[in-house]
Amino acid sequence: MSDIGLTHGNYEIFNDTLTLNFDGICIRKEYNWANEVDTSAVDYFITDTLLSSFTHRYVTTGCGEKMKLVKVSGDEVGVESSKDYQSFENFLKSEGIIARLTDMMKRLQPISQSSQSSD
Repeated sequence: MSDIGLTHGNYEIFNDTLTLNFDGICIRKEYNWANEVDTSAVDYFITDTLLSSFTHRYVTTGCGEKMKLVKVSGDEVGVESSKDYQSFENFLKSEGIIARLTDMMKRLQPISQSSQSSD
């Protein structure tokens, strides 16, 4: 398995524009390369990170029978997958990523509410 990174957020589709709004909650599962020489080392590290929120906007265009996303800044992204959303979600659940994300969101909720009430 390769490294996995998941950042929480939401999306909006309007006409031909896809907007991804990320709140900065990030979970990463990274391979521990030390395990290559020391088999007693853990296989993976799972880390929680809180980043600044950010937004990405893409305009969709056709590319034959496929869809191409062009970032408003000019970068192009091609997305191709033989898996559907449900199989990807099941994979994230089996790896413990969804549970970790849910737990982190619960821990951060009181922080968000208390910072909003002090304004």
